[in-house]
Amino acid sequence: MPDPSSERLALPVELASAVGPTLHRIADALAPAEVVELTPAWATIELDRAERELGSTEGSPDPPSATDLPDDRVLGSRTRRLASDGHTTLLLEPSTEGRIAAALARRGEGWAAAYVSVDGADDEVLAARLAAGGVMLSSAAAGPLGPERLVLGGPRDGPFVLVVVRGP
Repeated sequence: MPDPSSERLALPVELASAVGPTLHRIADALAPAEVVELTPAWATIELDRAERELGSTEGSPDPPSATDLPDDRVLGSRTRRLASDGHTTLLLEPSTEGRIAAALARRGEGWAAAYVSVDGADDEVLAARLAAGGVMLSSAAAGPLGPERLVLGGPRDGPFVLVVVRGP
């Protein structure tokens, strides 16, 4: 993985340990500069409460800002971005009986996904390069951060890894 000490590539310890092997396979298949950001996501049954609880950081000079984002069709969730002190977390609340609902039913609220943003790649070329590196992806779908693909082969109840392609 490119410089894991970088703020933009840091994940909460529990999430990083669960998805670390997948992230390393992705990094091995791509050039270091292509992975531009890792964004953690927290599954919740109630966005407003989770926003209050996760957004209350003592000693923080700036209150967190929250922005509703487009739904995540792959995970079946409503999505809200919580940003504070240069850190971004996505909050995911089920909108269907999909993956996030399954994660909540089996494991309760907690870290449920890592979004790997990849810069300047053509979606089909990226999928082929990752497949050659042993990382199989779902078909592309709309997501809160842009077009995304789910990394296949992980646990049915998460945590999930999604690859987001950012435009050139």
